[in-house]
Amino acid sequence: MISTPSIALGALALGIAAAVAPAAAAQSAKSRWLDATPLRNWNNPNGAIPRGPSIALADIRDCEKRGTGETAKSPPTPETRQVTAAGWHGAAVEKRAGDTVFVFARNGVDGMCRPMDYQIFVFVKGRFAGTLAPRPVDSREDGSFYIEKEGAERFTASFARYTKNDPLCCPSRTSTVTYGIRMVTAPGRGPQTPIAMPESVSTKASQ
Repeated sequence: MISTPSIALGALALGIAAAVAPAAAAQSAKSRWLDATPLRNWNNPNGAIPRGPSIALADIRDCEKRGTGETAKSPPTPETRQVTAAGWHGAAVEKRAGDTVFVFARNGVDGMCRPMDYQIFVFVKGRFAGTLAPRPVDSREDGSFYIEKEGAERFTASFARYTKNDPLCCPSRTSTVTYGIRMVTAPGRGPQTPIAMPESVSTKASQ
């Protein structure tokens, strides 16, 4: 397994940190989709990789200088090159499962080098299949997430769910989204193409 930001992202995305910060904001436009019924799929057949948000490059470079060992263990791949070409920074393979590859990238960091404006991109046999969230998210905010269980055709991600009274260290709820990979044919596009589809979501109190 390639060493990537996966361990740090899993902890930081859910705000599991030693210090307790002021209460986080509740649901935002970035997380509202988790409560929609039914779930809406934002990924499209043959869709382009979304362009990365504006970048805080100086801050990212400073954090990279403090973590060059991680960078050295994450060599470029065909998938990470595609994400980088779309304007994202720090693209690295987060997980692999058969022909399915999950790429993490972010375009910002906070003062503790936690990822901001981050996203996870899904590829199947080198072809972009979609993202795990409709929009980039920030660590320790409602809707921040990490991959919980990877699979070639079905996988899950855990999303932090805050109320206005939750400290940033400890979201009181967790939403688990199950996704499936489907092969579909876009009108007039010829061969089938993979698409990542959110299938279900369940929300419960964090343990």
